[in-house]
Amino acid sequence: MRRRAEIRQLFKTSNGACGNVVLNFQGNPKNELGVLGEAYHRAGKMLVENFAAQRAYHDFDSCPIVFLYRHALELLIKAVMNLGNQLSVLTDNRELATDNLLSEGHGLVKHLPKVNKIFEAVGWKDAFVQAGLPGAEALIKEFEDVDPGGFAFRYSVKKDGTASVDQHFVFAPSEFAARLDPVLDALYGACIGLEEYRDLAVELRAEAAAEYYGSGYDDYYNDMFEDYDPF
Repeated sequence: MRRRAEIRQLFKTSNGACGNVVLNFQGNPKNELGVLGEAYHRAGKMLVENFAAQRAYHDFDSCPIVFLYRHALELLIKAVMNLGNQLSVLTDNRELATDNLLSEGHGLVKHLPKVNKIFEAVGWKDAFVQAGLPGAEALIKEFEDVDPGGFAFRYSVKKDGTASVDQHFVFAPSEFAARLDPVLDALYGACIGLEEYRDLAVELRAEAAAEYYGSGYDDYYNDMFEDYDPF
């Protein structure tokens, strides 16, 4: 006898004014890293706007802002690297690939050489400079220096009981966001551009291989990445 599905009380659907959301609706979560990163960035910007509009605020109101920006940055960098994995298949260039991407921890700076290599592979040499952001990598390094593992603004203490940030750590959340917003926007734009580059490359290869596969773009795309799982 088929077991009845468990009735959810917390994650319930709504028939009223509250809208429902659908997650993992395409069944391809690896390709959702970029849009998820953009969602965290968008949420962070909303908090910054709310923070700036308040006459009075709590110091700890800054922590969710920085956490959302930190996670958005990590997701967008990994989204670029995931697209690099796909381009490595298309171009037979293993230098663009990163195996076990989601097991790489929460570091940021160590991934920048690979990100730049992926950009260069599609003709975007010195991409941050071209985007008018020559100091982008320095900002990312400073962020990681303050928050190496993405936990400094999630917990007030480290695992060893010491403070997550220096004593009297003073900063302006609005200024922080203003400097990082263009970097995050550029990375999300790069994800969109890389997706277009990938899809065009797949389409061209599909046309060339149409006789062999006896099918079009969709089947060729599925065959190309069916067994490739860099995670």
